[in-house]
Amino acid sequence: MDWTRMKSNAVTGTVSHRSVVKVPAGAVYTDSSGSQVTTPRVMQAYFTPLGDIRVFDGNNDTVISTPVKETLKEFLYAQRSKVHAVHDIESGHIIWFWPGTSDQTECTKAVVWNYRWGVWYVWPDMPMASSTTVETSSDTQVILTGEAQSSKGGFCYEFFDGDSFDGSNIPARWITKVLYGTDNSWDTRSPQKLMAAVKRYRWLDIIAEADEDVTLTVEWLSGSGSDEAVSRGAASKSLSAFSMQLISGSGSVIQTAAESNITLPTDSVQKIINLEGTNGDYIEDVGCRIRISDDAQSGSWSLEGMTLGYQILPGAIRRLQD
Repeated sequence: MDWTRMKSNAVTGTVSHRSVVKVPAGAVYTDSSGSQVTTPRVMQAYFTPLGDIRVFDGNNDTVISTPVKETLKEFLYAQRSKVHAVHDIESGHIIWFWPGTSDQTECTKAVVWNYRWGVWYVWPDMPMASSTTVETSSDTQVILTGEAQSSKGGFCYEFFDGDSFDGSNIPARWITKVLYGTDNSWDTRSPQKLMAAVKRYRWLDIIAEADEDVTLTVEWLSGSGSDEAVSRGAASKSLSAFSMQLISGSGSVIQTAAESNITLPTDSVQKIINLEGTNGDYIEDVGCRIRISDDAQSGSWSLEGMTLGYQILPGAIRRLQD
């Protein structure tokens, strides 16, 4: 093919070729205006010297890391060349490891973009100097990462195999952006956000899945609360792993040719949480944030969906304008 160089509208490039990942068509992200966008074709996602993450479509670059911009402010520009990324195809994750601690010269933190759902995760304690994927005789993809701290002995880890690395548990935390709610319009193409209305947030209905019994801490915060803000209320909910083995009509266990048991996938668990504060009150604000964590690291879990219940308060529909 004849290749012709041409200028693009991209503002900046990447910090390292190791931070560039090919994103499949249909990936979901949130743009700077808060709207969800789906990529129409294959694009490139990369970490930039400006401390953000962008997608490049061949002509334009678009910032997609706005939901984690406060986290990425800790990015160390002097160590930018050490940023690297790995693509977890099975989970639909792209993980960027980046240096974010002033007394360290290697990558110590990570942010994760789940392009299937268009959400971001922050992994604050992730000292990994390198990452790659390999294929084995039994797995299509195995993620390997290299320890960033030489004092640990230069370990190589099989990522997502267990819930700890080098004897230190990895806490799990999931937090929403500000949830304003939408009006009663059933036009899913353009729902109107109720940013100007004050609401009373009353309950939360979540659907989650756990590989083993785990207790989650569900917290609710005011709309203006930061990621680390003290919650307005909290509740603990236990998730029990439900799995069943196939049995015959006579009650005997059905096995494969290799004489291993056949177990059905884990069922999802639904929990309803009353968002009532410690003083018996509810959050009354224009927005609300939900934070779900497992600080005990007692098991593996995933959040599949949720519904937030609220009521619009009368007499507080419009705010003052300049």
